[in-house]
Amino acid sequence: MFLKQGGSYERLADIEGGAQEETIIGGSQQISRRMAASLPSGSVQYDSPVISIVQNRKGVQVTTKEGKVYKAKYIVCSIPPVLASRISYTPVLPALRDQLTQRMPMGCVIKVIIVYKTAWWREHGLSGEVLSDQQPSK
Repeated sequence: MFLKQGGSYERLADIEGGAQEETIIGGSQQISRRMAASLPSGSVQYDSPVISIVQNRKGVQVTTKEGKVYKAKYIVCSIPPVLASRISYTPVLPALRDQLTQRMPMGCVIKVIIVYKTAWWREHGLSGEVLSDQQPSK
């Protein structure tokens, strides 16, 4: 599914002209920080684990573990799938999405990006991408 959505493995893995060509200067967390900064004060709640999300024609209602209820037109749920699976949804999630949240544990993949002054590996005909199913050695 991932490869199909991306068009091909080459498109997803390639640096030049591929999905790995661009980086976000300053890191990807600035996206959520800037989104939060553009919202009215108090719109973003921290340290409030969500236990249920109810969506209908009027909008979305979110209930936290502490019993606080928040209503909004839209929400952004940006937590890892395994944590999203612990939330009760009304209406229920589509079957394929629900299966994904149950079968994608955290910690099974680690992605590391290293920046060098020059792309020295290209001189050797290499892509600069490394994949391994082994843990790093000490």
